[in-house]
Amino acid sequence: MAIPASVYRETVEDAKILRKVGISAIEDAVAEGWMEIVQLTVSEREIAKKLAESESIQIEDAEVLFLARKLSAKLITNDRWLVRISRSLNIEAIWTTTLILLAVRKKILNKDEGREALRSLLLAGLHIRSNVYDRIITTLQEL
Repeated sequence: MAIPASVYRETVEDAKILRKVGISAIEDAVAEGWMEIVQLTVSEREIAKKLAESESIQIEDAEVLFLARKLSAKLITNDRWLVRISRSLNIEAIWTTTLILLAVRKKILNKDEGREALRSLLLAGLHIRSNVYDRIITTLQEL
């Protein structure tokens, strides 16, 4: 898994100043080596900047899209607009909650760990409609 350096700054360094939650999960992922911080080149950042301007999105989101396309990787997000843009650019996008379900299905997480991961996302500020939450919990139980 890879994230642009700008996203790391936003989700860890800037988040520390704002006293946001969830920082340690990203720091641990980087420290454990399963998440890589990627520094885009100047020309790559320029391409991302043009994408941000044309799609009216933040530069960090544009860099995530650029990196997903460059690496032929799936985009993992909980941002509906980013999913729509990624699909228009032929970049496969999956919801963060879907990632939890996939991890349980592949036995990377057990059902209890999947529920706890979902709970942690909610406590960190992820907004999920109650009917969607119910479907996720039901699906977790059925796996």
